[in-house]
Amino acid sequence: MATQASIDKVNMMYVAYYGRPGDPAGVTFWADVVDVAGGVLTAGVLDAFGNSAEYTDRFGSMTNDELIDNLYMQMFNRAADAAGKAFYVDLLTTGGSSLAEIALDIANGAQGSDLTILNNKINVAGYFTAQVAATGADYDSTDIAAAAAILAAVTADPISVVTQKIAVNDYLVDLGGVDSTVTLTTAVDTVKITTAGTVDVINGVVDGDGDGDTSGSTFSIGDSITGNDKSVLKLAVAEGGDAAFATVKDVGTVDLLAGASVGIDFNAVDWTGIGKIQLNKGVNGLDAYFSNLHAGVDLEVGTAVSGSLTVDYTDGHSAWIFSDKGASISYMDGGDIFGLAGAGDDVSAEVWTTAGGVDLNIGNVTYSGAAADSAWFEVTQTQDMAGNVTIGDVSITGFDDIDFYVWNSDHTALSPVANTTIGDITLAVGKSGSISATIYNTGSGTVGNT
Repeated sequence: MATQASIDKVNMMYVAYYGRPGDPAGVTFWADVVDVAGGVLTAGVLDAFGNSAEYTDRFGSMTNDELIDNLYMQMFNRAADAAGKAFYVDLLTTGGSSLAEIALDIANGAQGSDLTILNNKINVAGYFTAQVAATGADYDSTDIAAAAAILAAVTADPISVVTQKIAVNDYLVDLGGVDSTVTLTTAVDTVKITTAGTVDVINGVVDGDGDGDTSGSTFSIGDSITGNDKSVLKLAVAEGGDAAFATVKDVGTVDLLAGASVGIDFNAVDWTGIGKIQLNKGVNGLDAYFSNLHAGVDLEVGTAVSGSLTVDYTDGHSAWIFSDKGASISYMDGGDIFGLAGAGDDVSAEVWTTAGGVDLNIGNVTYSGAAADSAWFEVTQTQDMAGNVTIGDVSITGFDDIDFYVWNSDHTALSPVANTTIGDITLAVGKSGSISATIYNTGSGTVGNT
């Protein structure tokens, strides 16, 4: 599998050279090629990438002046400045550089608002490609113009990233990836998906009250959203603070799109029948908190963002998961916890009680990391209000630093009647790594091989 760095470079070239999102197979292929080349977009890679029937069909009739202007327009929403245009036209005319090499040079030299626009376009392009892969949509040459138009509407404004990701979701209907989409409005909406077995996407914008202005929110106070267990509620978070209080029922996945690096709080007391909450897309740094969530809802932070999910469940226990971009962490409520990290990434998970006498039951805990990674896993019982702790087998390996704790909220022994039962434990780091581990068990529980 290609590294995220190579995938990012390929996404940049699709935006810069072709002005569109890449198809999943194409992005994967070229990212693997870049990996083999040591992570470098060499002249040979660029020439192969640029020599295509698509280039001939879409750009083959353009003059050299038009080709350079088109590159600037695709990346920055503007024509080339006179000096830059003259320089690159001369390189192209004399054969000093190929058009793909020039596209890379322009992209690498972007700064200020140009760089912001380019990064926003790459963000939306990566989201488009990931959604096509996730839904199995049929993205082919007949969809190129529409996909390019979605990127063309991305500006330096971070809200444009949110709105164009919603546009991606809407377009997936035409690609056959989902059965229908519904877009929430700033008014009070009532949405009911009545057809069983369909995959329907409901799009909303969360404009929290952190800045005192919630006028941009389409996930609104009084909204009532009822899915069919397979429905996907996509909430693009544009501003932090408290989110609107709404009713959400029978939604398979709540998919958060991080439009801003903020903290957002949801009161989920009227959310029932939710399968999973995931944070997989957008900018780094979103911290989402859910209070009053019914037990049994799974959590996931994916590889495309750095962020966290924190949940207070109604049965008296809580969970927090975090991962860096490039890493992933998933928490199955009452089941397994799985973390995967590439070099230099961190993953963390904590599970704790918020009420006395609550048992914590966790499945197997498996983290796999690499050099320069750190891993954190902690289970905490409420001080002097004992409940039992049961954990399956634990395997945390490949990291430089590991922290592993099972204790009470005073970071001492669990209350006298508590039983801690854990399966086999494997904690392994490299030669220069460190392990900090504490397990308290004052009852009749057991710990397997360590």
